[in-house]
Amino acid sequence: MKLSLRARAIAPIASLASLVACTAATYDEPAGTTTSDLTHGAYDAPRGAAIAQRALSMWSGRSSRNLCLAGVNDTLERSGVVSPAFPRLPSAVAFDDWARANPGELARRGFARETLSLDAIPRGTIITWRPGQCGYHARYGHVEIVVDDASSRACSDYCGAIRKNCGAPGMYVPVRSGGGGASSCSVAADKKLYCGNKPNVALHERPTAGSPVVNTLRSTHSWFECWFPGQMHSGGNTTWYWTLGDDNRARGFVPASALETSAELDQNPTAAGLVRCGD
Repeated sequence: MKLSLRARAIAPIASLASLVACTAATYDEPAGTTTSDLTHGAYDAPRGAAIAQRALSMWSGRSSRNLCLAGVNDTLERSGVVSPAFPRLPSAVAFDDWARANPGELARRGFARETLSLDAIPRGTIITWRPGQCGYHARYGHVEIVVDDASSRACSDYCGAIRKNCGAPGMYVPVRSGGGGASSCSVAADKKLYCGNKPNVALHERPTAGSPVVNTLRSTHSWFECWFPGQMHSGGNTTWYWTLGDDNRARGFVPASALETSAELDQNPTAAGLVRCGD
């Protein structure tokens, strides 16, 4: 049976509406609680790691283009673990105002506003600085994503040290809905499967190990658009999942054995809400 699937390009890298000044300059200190004291759900470590890894892969070693919010939006959208996408707003302070005023919309995207120690902000947390705070832009402020376990570095459209001597930022932490307990793999309202996976997995043109490799899935938590029966693999079934890789814009198939899916889900992904490719 011949399978015909049309590859789709990923969203443009930056919104012109996010052209704001967000450059850097001094650091050290603060207060609050630790991640064990989150009040709006349990920290979602796999999603946090996926967001941080994506930010580092996109922005480490880059110079700022004064596009901090566009950089953060691009990271979140390409992380594969944030759905629906955050609105593209005009500035970092506009994002912070929106996030403070819309806790329900934050929760829908798997985030919660928290107050934590500046030395204990978990990876993947979005942090916002008000206009003029810490020397950031007097009108637009700054926004960035924490990318290490030491709560010392963050990335926007560049990566740098987190400033700690000028008050606390807004903190929007990736959390598990309702405090956790859910499977790490589930089909969301957008009909995509969000799931942990092995790193550096080859994406194949067709659902067979012998077909050409078209991309590589390097992150460890991703989204998958559909499934298709193919060659039997080491997971003991014939289910393969279709997704976008990290090295280019090509989509391809990975065997279910590369994901953290349950045997029940792999047996009938359609019953879980994931469409069969081509349907």
